[in-house]
Amino acid sequence: MYCTTHSDRRLAIGRQAGFSDKKVVQWDLDAGDVTQEYDQHLGAVNTITFCDENRRFITSSDDKSIRVWEFGIPVVM
Repeated sequence: MYCTTHSDRRLAIGRQAGFSDKKVVQWDLDAGDVTQEYDQHLGAVNTITFCDENRRFITSSDDKSIRVWEFGIPVVM
């Protein structure tokens, strides 16, 4: 599992064991629930980095793409 925590410390973004390596998931750490899934990569996700004052995050993948996401919205920017 790879995981990085959002600045409010209640949400995390990462890959979870048992989930597709192509999918990034967002958890509510208080409830322990998956609250969002980001699944536009065609290969395994390698990195997840928050940017723009934690409003967005960037993922890179084995599919040789980099995607920019709005936090909480599963559509590539």
